[in-house]
Amino acid sequence: MQSPESGTETQREQRFRKAALQQRTTAVPPSNHPMTPTEIEKMSLPDRLAAMESLWASLQAGDRPLASPAWHRTLLAERQRKLRAGKAAFQSLSEVRARLLR
Repeated sequence: MQSPESGTETQREQRFRKAALQQRTTAVPPSNHPMTPTEIEKMSLPDRLAAMESLWASLQAGDRPLASPAWHRTLLAERQRKLRAGKAAFQSLSEVRARLLR
């Protein structure tokens, strides 16, 4: 996860990315067809995580920027309006986790 302000990864995120890349075996076998969900489910968890990391890396290294859809801007503007009006507040990750695990 990157901070919107700094655009940099935390040390923890960097360690995770490095570990995932080091654990990579042949996560996605070379083929001429996309993998089905059933084939993906048969992969080990480390291989699925490595495949996911590879996908994210390929998206980040893309040669063309991906524009956000218009509804993103609308949603963000609405959330900012609620924050300014005092009708919304930020929650820490630990607060969100605690709420979801109740």
